[in-house]
Amino acid sequence: MKIKSIFLTLFLLLFSYLIHAKGVHFTLISQTNQEIIVRVDFPEYTTIPVQVEGEEMYQLLMSQAYPVQEKGAPELLKSATSLIIPEGVQPIMELISSDFSLISDFKLAPSKGVLYRDVNPSTIPFVKGEQYLKDRFMQNEPVHFGEIYQLRDLMGVPVIVYPFDYNPVKQELKAYHSLVVKISYDSPVTNMIRAPKNNRVFDQIYANHFLNYENAVVDRYTALSEEGEMLIIAPADFIPALQPLKEWKIKTGIPTTIVSVTTAGNSTTAIKSYIQNFYNTHNLAYVIIVGDNQQFPVYYVGGSPSDNFYVEVAGGDSYPDILLGKISAENVSQVNVQVDKFIRYDQGLLDQSHHSTYAGIASYEGPGHNGEYDHEHIRNINQLLNSYTYDNGYEFFEGSQGGLDAPGHPTASMVANAVNSGVGLINYCGHGDYDMFITSGFSNYNVTQLSNSEKLPFIISVACQNGNYVSRLCFAEAWLRATKNGKPTGAVGALMSTINQPWNAPMTAQDKMNEIITNTSPNQTRKTFGAIAFGGIMHMLDMHSDYSTARTWVLFSDPSIMIRTDEAVAITATHPSILPLTSTQIVVNSPVEGAYVALSLQDQVIGTGTIQGGTATITLPTSLNNNDTVRVVITKMNHIPYQGQFVILSSEEPLVIYTDHQFFDNQGNKVEKLKTGGNYTMKMSLFNIGLQASSQINVRLTLNNPFVSLQNGNLQVQSINGLTEYIISNQFQVYVSPQVPYGTIAEFVLEIEDEEETRYFYFNEQVAAPSLFTGDLLVDDHTSGGNNNGVIDYGERVHLVVPVENFGDAPAEPGLLKLESLRNHLSVYRTLSPVGEILPLQVENNHIEVSVKPSVYQPCVDLVRITYLSGQYSYQRVYEVSIAGGTSSIDEVTADQLLIYPNPTADQLNLVLSEQRMEGDLNYVICNSVGAVVSRGTILDTRTTINVESLTTGFYFIQILQNNYLIFNQKIIKK
Repeated sequence: MKIKSIFLTLFLLLFSYLIHAKGVHFTLISQTNQEIIVRVDFPEYTTIPVQVEGEEMYQLLMSQAYPVQEKGAPELLKSATSLIIPEGVQPIMELISSDFSLISDFKLAPSKGVLYRDVNPSTIPFVKGEQYLKDRFMQNEPVHFGEIYQLRDLMGVPVIVYPFDYNPVKQELKAYHSLVVKISYDSPVTNMIRAPKNNRVFDQIYANHFLNYENAVVDRYTALSEEGEMLIIAPADFIPALQPLKEWKIKTGIPTTIVSVTTAGNSTTAIKSYIQNFYNTHNLAYVIIVGDNQQFPVYYVGGSPSDNFYVEVAGGDSYPDILLGKISAENVSQVNVQVDKFIRYDQGLLDQSHHSTYAGIASYEGPGHNGEYDHEHIRNINQLLNSYTYDNGYEFFEGSQGGLDAPGHPTASMVANAVNSGVGLINYCGHGDYDMFITSGFSNYNVTQLSNSEKLPFIISVACQNGNYVSRLCFAEAWLRATKNGKPTGAVGALMSTINQPWNAPMTAQDKMNEIITNTSPNQTRKTFGAIAFGGIMHMLDMHSDYSTARTWVLFSDPSIMIRTDEAVAITATHPSILPLTSTQIVVNSPVEGAYVALSLQDQVIGTGTIQGGTATITLPTSLNNNDTVRVVITKMNHIPYQGQFVILSSEEPLVIYTDHQFFDNQGNKVEKLKTGGNYTMKMSLFNIGLQASSQINVRLTLNNPFVSLQNGNLQVQSINGLTEYIISNQFQVYVSPQVPYGTIAEFVLEIEDEEETRYFYFNEQVAAPSLFTGDLLVDDHTSGGNNNGVIDYGERVHLVVPVENFGDAPAEPGLLKLESLRNHLSVYRTLSPVGEILPLQVENNHIEVSVKPSVYQPCVDLVRITYLSGQYSYQRVYEVSIAGGTSSIDEVTADQLLIYPNPTADQLNLVLSEQRMEGDLNYVICNSVGAVVSRGTILDTRTTINVESLTTGFYFIQILQNNYLIFNQKIIKK
């Protein structure tokens, strides 16, 4: 059944702790050319009793620490992070300090060693090995290096830490709380660390993988406008079917090359050498190999199909240096099906309603890593997804596990019904075979019967053999090739293994993959299938050094596709439709901050940029010719791409077009953005791209915005010579209201009329403004000599701490904070308190002294109204303040009050205004975090319901306008 929350039984709380608890935490304290200092903090741990040869012993559990898996030895845990180090040196480890406790009479259970998923760990007995006879602690030091490896341009080394040490004879457990270590080098470092092959996708992978990436690499920003290149290798007869994929990748900014298997060399050795050489001469980020084992040579390592070995091209290690995808096809028709899926998913042309729904499928066998049984492992992942954009889910677990899981074992029809209804992400953990999930029995046959037309999931499978494609139709191939009645069904991507996987290592990787999906860091906005899959694999290599699993876990998909985790929002943009041949740049405007803009001509990417502050300015190559049509594609995760174009023209006849504009303040200084209360002069550039002069040109600039006004919008230009630029200066005057709301976008329309025709040009300007807010009140009853219990008590003089915040993009000028006791229970010692200038995204805590009036003699709740005044902006909020532990809820709207609830919300907001507020024209506007308007409407009654279900998870601002003047502004959180 599909519901919006997960209830966990008490039995599962222990394992829920492992994903919610703060895990092993690595902190970069400092870094210089010669040394790195890292602090490691270990969280609390738990133990599980187990029977070992008739004796009760204990296993250790700690979040983000994993079993060492030395068979027969006491089972210690380890964790790791990777550091970038200079090339050509050997790192030296020094333990600066450590903090630990010593526990006596602790019986630590032995390890069962590395177990594979063709057995059930619970059936394997614990056996103590000869290590239990050694009277010493097992680890000389709690930290050491793993093997040095190379990841593209960067040299990396795992720093492996042990939260515990153990003496099996004395039965003493050493439990570390923290470590501080210094990493230095065996020779002086003279060269800076650089990453010439950096690009947007690997920048995010590096940031995820290396603790010191931002501090170590000096030129990390120089190549971040590049997407990285793609190489597709395919049988010659498949290449025409791959052309649409190549064209779309180039449009999105990924230079793409297709070569035949024959050109690449026909053999595994030759193909790997071809990829190596291509990598050496290009900024190669993606490789797609096309064909089943009869069409494309299979790389065997240790007797196992190891496709990922093809992309181990830097250094002699097993870390993948390129993101590899596989299109397994035996004929052109199967290529067409998968290419169509990839393009339509990427373009947002498929159904969007299912992306925020997940399905977790698992056995009840184990335990694996963190002491988790498979269903516990997947449930913990589901909880992580619930905290992100996923608000619906399914659980299909063996047995009866409560929560979303139905009683009894899941069936293939249950899984099929869920997939047909719509699932965006499937996580599987359990037994598998080449053609099925053992849990549920969902098989290749069931895939062929699916009717999930256009609702295609991405699948991460921890199981044996699901991706073993050699000489058989494997499970991954069935999902990717699936169609029904000519429409795409099945999946858009599947990460599945060609071998019997071990229990622990891939569970660690699967955790990391889902952490990457749900990462909300500002620099983690491009989550491609490849970055998710290989980011998890690299983390697994750090933690477990499991090279076999890394090489055989195959991504059946296009690795450059960005995963969709929520319903997509269309990207809107404006830019010139015509540019003169002499143009050197183009300005693209869009409210979608961080969106990636790519310009392409024929089969070449000719320019890229990122929307920052509402615009992207992209340099044009000098090789453009007359009548060239340049494609403009703008992409961002969970958005539908913008697709447009502009034409390069040079005309025989006169043809005047708009090319650019700039704003200058009263002092003549150029400004990048209009700001609240500003007066500006616009400088505009026109260009006659024709060879003949143009005469009697009427220029009209208009603007329809209540907060931004325009003067002197009409101008007549007598003539502009052919192939000549004409500058309009000191004509158009723009005035911005000092009350302009945050998020306002001024939409300009330029009309150019000559003897032949009238042409229209459009451009937008985002206006910077503060966005005032006051956070939750805090009672400080310590500063004034109170009892420090955080509550206002009788006779106590306390400080109410008011966090004053500015969520806008312009400074809030110095102002005042006013506090009123609406129920007259509190005495306020200073009604008005000064507030200094608050810069964008800054917070200032203000203290206002109050005390309980003598007339108050029993517990109660006062209503305190806070008004924040800054220039002509104001913000008002009413708080419930408990006196002597009193409780109540607001059931009536106090005079002059406005309420918005619930906040946070998942689906709707209720807006309640007092009768006193219902005067004039009332409207609401909801803006996202970068100020773009995402919803607006009219307020007609004292109670208004606003549907916000379509908004993505995050924070927004709701602004109430009365007669076009801002009267209310509040932050809201969409769950």
